[in-house]
Amino acid sequence: MALVVICGQPCSGKSTAAACLADAIQSVDGPKPSVRIIDESSLHLGRNQSYAGIPSARFETYIEDALTIDLQVFCDTADDTCRQWNRIREEMGESSYETKIFEDLVQRFEKPERRNRWDSPLFELFPSKVLARATDANSLYEMDKATQEVINIIVEAQSQGLAGSMSRGKSEAASMI
Repeated sequence: MALVVICGQPCSGKSTAAACLADAIQSVDGPKPSVRIIDESSLHLGRNQSYAGIPSARFETYIEDALTIDLQVFCDTADDTCRQWNRIREEMGESSYETKIFEDLVQRFEKPERRNRWDSPLFELFPSKVLARATDANSLYEMDKATQEVINIIVEAQSQGLAGSMSRGKSEAASMI
């Protein structure tokens, strides 16, 4: 089983990225792998309950179970865009972060770096750029291309027995999204 960790600021597109990746994995021809998304709702927690006292979940995950992360996906979204998306959620009556908790999470977030073993391999997504170009005819193609590349990285790492130790640079598709 592959473990994909998706990280980013609060309201940066992590849940959307997880759902897209899960859909893409389930649409692959052949045997359907099991996909489980572990988030606040799966742990029966509200957005404002789940982050108290967590200094670095990525580092702790690495330390507790070294070399099990097959891929880390970083949703690189600007702080101001995340704040805007959180406000929109609140205005629509959806689950949103309280301002104090949101700002604390933004301040404490550690952007992943390829040179850290616990952040490798790293794949970067830019959800705000995709949404800004939602009217472009090829934006769906670009999202599909990036999702397929993530799947290929996982399959390649598993087939070579390199889970958790494979390092990969930012691809052209990832930099477009």
